[in-house]
Amino acid sequence: MKIINRIVSLIIICLTPTIVSATTCAEYVSQGAWDKVFNVCQNEAENVGETQGQANYFMGVLNNVKVVDNYQPDTQKSFKYFKKSAELNFAPAFFALSSAYYAGIGVDENPTQAFYWAKKSAESGDVDGAIYLSFFYKSGYGTNKDINSSLLWITIANIKSSEDFDMQTQEFFNKTVGTLTKESRIVLFDRAMTCIRSNYKDCILEDKHVAFKTTLSDENPTDGGNLLLENNQPSESAPSTDSAAK
Repeated sequence: MKIINRIVSLIIICLTPTIVSATTCAEYVSQGAWDKVFNVCQNEAENVGETQGQANYFMGVLNNVKVVDNYQPDTQKSFKYFKKSAELNFAPAFFALSSAYYAGIGVDENPTQAFYWAKKSAESGDVDGAIYLSFFYKSGYGTNKDINSSLLWITIANIKSSEDFDMQTQEFFNKTVGTLTKESRIVLFDRAMTCIRSNYKDCILEDKHVAFKTTLSDENPTDGGNLLLENNQPSESAPSTDSAAK
C-alpha cells in the first residue's frame, strides 16, 4: 500500500468549501501551481487559521511525492505534517497517520498507533479507514482479534464506497462477508446501517445481534461480490486500497 497514491484525494479536497480565498494553499494545489505551492502551504501550515489543518495535510502529501524537480520529498517531514494536521482534527490526516504507522513511513512501525488512527479515520466516515480497521480487527494488528468488528467495518466500507473495491480488498471481502449466509448478511447490513446513521456512535456487532457463528477461512471463499447491496443499495455513498499506504 502506498501513501503517495493518496495524492489523488488532494484534488477532491481542494474543490471543497474549505478553500477560503484565491491565494490559499488549496487553490494553488488545485491549479498545479507547484512553483508557488510549497511556500504558500508552508506559511499556512505554520500560522493559526481556518486552513491550518488542511495546509499541514497538503504539506504531508507533498513531502511524499515528487512534484517539483528541485524539491526532494522527505517522509519524516511528511509524517510531522500529517501528525500536526490530525492534531488539528483535519479528518483526512487520520488515515494518513494510520498508514504511516502501519508501513513505517517517516516513523517507526507502531501497530497500536496504526489501529488508533484507523479507528479515528473509520469513525470520521473514511472508507479506506474502515477497510484498514476491518483488516486490523481480523488479524489482531494493534488490537485484540475481533471477528464481529471486522465483519462490521468491511461491511460499512462496502456500503459507503462510491467505487468498486480493488482486487485485494474485494478478495478480503469475499473471504469474510462472502462466506456468510444471505440471512446473516442481511443482519450485518442492518447493523452497519445503524452504525452509519448513528454517526458512528452505535457500532457494535454482538453475538446476540446475529443468528450465526462463522469461522473466517482463507480457503475456498465464496464469490461474495457486493452481496450486501444487491437488494438494498443505499443512497450515500491491510488489504490495500487505491488510496492507502504500504
